[in-house]
Amino acid sequence: MDPYELSFSNDFQISLKQTIAIWESIGIDAGKIQTFVSDINTAVASLKIFPNRFANVDEKYRIPVPTKQIIIGDHYAILYRVKEATHTVEIGPTYNLKQMGITFYILLRDQHSKRRGNN
Repeated sequence: MDPYELSFSNDFQISLKQTIAIWESIGIDAGKIQTFVSDINTAVASLKIFPNRFANVDEKYRIPVPTKQIIIGDHYAILYRVKEATHTVEIGPTYNLKQMGITFYILLRDQHSKRRGNN
């Protein structure tokens, strides 16, 4: 089986940088930040071979497009989508689990509408 290609959204990079900046500003240990980033890298890299590894959450969050969720530590998650036709995994932003719920629905609904040309 050929590995899937990973496609990182700009929101992924922005959200990860923001999380790290917040942690640094409140004095979180650099080792803990490195572990967090390493956990993300490990989980995301595994999607190249096992793209359907993590749980479906589209029904849970009422997202109109099949979406999966990676849980990182106790407080963070990353949503992603598997595009079988292009053999690609689209990686979305990191979120604090307290933000889940309606924030995801609005964000992903809007992204889906843009792709369909329903601006």
